[in-house]
Amino acid sequence: KERWYLLKKGQLKARHWEEVANKIFMSCGGSEPSKSSVQCQHKVEKLRKRYREEKQLEEERGIGYSSPWPYFGLMVDMEEGGQNRGLSHLHLLEIILLEIVK
Repeated sequence: KERWYLLKKGQLKARHWEEVANKIFMSCGGSEPSKSSVQCQHKVEKLRKRYREEKQLEEERGIGYSSPWPYFGLMVDMEEGGQNRGLSHLHLLEIILLEIVK
């Protein structure tokens, strides 16, 4: 099982964040300025905070309300499993961060 779920959604280790940062760098062709592992971690923490705020809004407004935030669906996958699309947690992090870096 992937690291995120093995850690029970706990803190990823520095080496995991380094792996994410390296994948982002390579996915951008290895030529653009790279994001550090710390930058990636902070960005994901901010995204998770925004996700919780959007989720709260969704719950308050009830059925029929859907968050307009473009990363909401990806964050739902990351926070609630990701198995729906067969993606690993680190792959979801990669996808989210690549969307933001563009």
